Amino acid sequence: MSRREYNSEAFYIKWVFWYAIANLSGVLLFFVIGEYRLTIGINILAFIFYLYEASKRLHQYPWLFGYPNWITVFRFSSICLLGFFLPSLSSYQAFFAFAFIILIDGLDGWVARKTQQITEIGSRLDGETDAFMVLLLTLYHIKTGKIPDWIILPGMMRHIFGILSYFFKTPKEFTSRRFRATIAVIFFVTLLFAFILDDYFAEVTNTIAGILILSSFGISLYLMIERQIRGQKE
Repeated sequence: MSRREYNSEAFYIKWVFWYAIANLSGVLLFFVIGEYRLTIGINILAFIFYLYEASKRLHQYPWLFGYPNWITVFRFSSICLLGFFLPSLSSYQAFFAFAFIILIDGLDGWVARKTQQITEIGSRLDGETDAFMVLLLTLYHIKTGKIPDWIILPGMMRHIFGILSYFFKTPKEFTSRRFRATIAVIFFVTLLFAFILDDYFAEVTNTIAGILILSSFGISLYLMIERQIRGQKE
């Protein structure tokens, strides 16, 4: 691992820790005062800092940090805008707007491959944008009574994993990328369809998806702890 790669990874581990703590605080405030949009402000500040640091590490790419990352910034900005105005949107307007954001999720990766601007920083930015959307939709659906409160656990699981990564000094997840992606898509879809399904089916589908998410991160956590114990023995 080069010094630059090491510094980038060390920065990410610290950033994701404080980012997760901030989001956890926002979630706690949500359950106290019932305002989900606090998390939007928290994420805007966190992403501005991340992008500032990214611009210093990716200065060799055009437009501060490369074309694909601007697509991710567009997705993030769209999620923030939609989040603020969600209460004034109809169920179908919200459904199709977030469906569009999910559909263009792979566009940044495609542009990165085409322009040879694939970076770990960009990949992580994309993943955190997805996690933000999951958290936002989870909080909104809890507020409107579409899904039970406990779904906040799978909705926050990436942030919980981020806190644990700080103490274990690794941002790596130990299940396969395809396995994680499949379960994440299922969760995306169930949160999306919660806009247009009745309360019963929204709760059932998100309960199934939530259990899958908890299982995925549970396996990663088990493997992370196992690796830590094995490393101490060696």
